[in-house]
Amino acid sequence: MVRDEKGGIKTVEDYIADPTDFGDLTSGGSELIKTKSTIRFEGANVIYMLMLVNTVKRPIYDILISVRHPQSLLPMTTQTKIPRLLPGKPEVVKLEFRPAHVCGEVSLSSQLQFLNPKTDHMREEEVLPVSFSIEAPIVYPRPIDTSEWMEVAKGLINTAERIALPLPADRIVDVIGNTLKGVNIFMLEPSIARSSMGLRGKVRFYCESVAEKFATYIELMGEGGKTKMILRSFAQDKALLIGYHHAVLDELDEALAIKQFIVDPIVKKHIDVFKRAPPKELIQAAYDGSALPSPVAGSGGRVAQTGGMGGGGPTTSAPIGGEAGGAPAGGGAPAAAGGGGTAPGGAPAGGAAVTGGKDSGQAQFSQAPVGGPKQEEFLIRCYKCERKLIVRVRERPAVIQCPHCGARAMIE
Repeated sequence: MVRDEKGGIKTVEDYIADPTDFGDLTSGGSELIKTKSTIRFEGANVIYMLMLVNTVKRPIYDILISVRHPQSLLPMTTQTKIPRLLPGKPEVVKLEFRPAHVCGEVSLSSQLQFLNPKTDHMREEEVLPVSFSIEAPIVYPRPIDTSEWMEVAKGLINTAERIALPLPADRIVDVIGNTLKGVNIFMLEPSIARSSMGLRGKVRFYCESVAEKFATYIELMGEGGKTKMILRSFAQDKALLIGYHHAVLDELDEALAIKQFIVDPIVKKHIDVFKRAPPKELIQAAYDGSALPSPVAGSGGRVAQTGGMGGGGPTTSAPIGGEAGGAPAGGGAPAAAGGGGTAPGGAPAGGAAVTGGKDSGQAQFSQAPVGGPKQEEFLIRCYKCERKLIVRVRERPAVIQCPHCGARAMIE
């Protein structure tokens, strides 16, 4: 029997049957152990919770709980132990998972291994799976000013991530704006302050679905070619929040490869899942100081699209990660820095000419801006692929990344 918080006596059956004790659960178990399982959304992560109750008169020892999970849910650990489960006394275990991306409907199940007190032999039991969904909401951009945004955000719950990017802040502000506007999220006027100490920026975004409100706040602190980023997502409940947050992360990761730099123990444990090089045009922009396309606050589409809130064709609702509606103005988005067209000699227009390659062991990167400022040459060596490259840039960069593999490189 179990004594509740008010001092009343409850049977094991009452405890298991009472939905207030453990929320909406999947129940199961055997004549030895009764189980209930559920999940909780905590910020960006999923908590798997399993309650076990011993229904016999003797303690049950050495209970090993192993959780089965899909590849889209990354665990901190998949096993935990209960040394002793006393008769009638419930025990709750919690295991934490992080979605690798928006993964739709998934399920978690577990297996128990323990010493059967009736036979003194090891026994295995299956725990019924619990299913849930992590979905990207279907949203549309709605114009909003900063004071209204602040008022709306007060009524929403939020979660935050810290991200340490090895990229200069002034090169990623535009990319962030263009990326999120391109998936039907309205961008407010950013607040950017540049000084000798670096860049400080605050950017707010807002969107709605038929009955829900969502917001994003991004703060950037750039110094010495590196950026500390805080990404905060807002929604009306935890289930909506985790889907929206990971949808935003998916979009930013596609543009900037940021997931590998999230300050989170599960990300660190599974770094190989997220590790990849940022886009080459962003790396090149960091090298030569060329500007990426600038976002326009309030635009409802990607760069050079005026569909949606900025004019042109009407913007239709679309899931984050899908295509926003609206007619592009001027024939669509411009090419990113370093792309579009071909310069004499086979180099991309506005980009870098490359000679040599993997077999030669050395490549020559040359910039040829007409009437541009004088450039300096630096010999760099990649830590990963061990290529040696000569890079011509306007000033010595604080952070060097190999244009071939994206790994960190050193100036020799």
